[in-house]
Amino acid sequence: MGGPALASIASFLGAVTVLLTAAPAAAHTALESSSPADGSRVKTAPTQITLDFTEPVRPGVIRVDVRGPGGGGFGTAQARATGDKVIQPLRPLTAAGMYLIEFRVVALDGDPLTGTLEFTLDAPAGTETEAPQPGAAPPTPVIRATPTFGAAANRKDDGVPAWGIGLGVLAAGVIVTGATLIGRQVTRDLD
Repeated sequence: MGGPALASIASFLGAVTVLLTAAPAAAHTALESSSPADGSRVKTAPTQITLDFTEPVRPGVIRVDVRGPGGGGFGTAQARATGDKVIQPLRPLTAAGMYLIEFRVVALDGDPLTGTLEFTLDAPAGTETEAPQPGAAPPTPVIRATPTFGAAANRKDDGVPAWGIGLGVLAAGVIVTGATLIGRQVTRDLD
């Protein structure tokens, strides 16, 4: 076998290596845990909500809304990000009942992440629960859903990014070209 055949084989093996080792970039920032934990019952009112993500989020684009019995908002200041944690300070929670947390953050890669959590504050022993204010709307019912990740929620394909498809087409072209060159060389060698 001559130089062109070896070059073709090397190209073919390189393309196969690229195809076998290329992995789609599907990792997204996700909510890892929260305090209070989603669905938990707590006896002591928290003074803040802590959301712990798998990766850091952009500090300037955070929204955390906390509503409870009577429908009022309980956040005292803008939520802040510290690395992969988001902290929302709360005003005192005095009413027992369900509290709903809605959040929206933006990952460092630009993908927004939204979600809802809930926790229930139990009335401490020997205390009465505070009744909702007259005319106040009850908290919105929680509809459980998987958090939505920006453009990924609107994709109509199988989730492979456009650059991944382009890389696959390029690799397929290299493989076909390499196989054609190898086939021609083998035919020449047999003649």
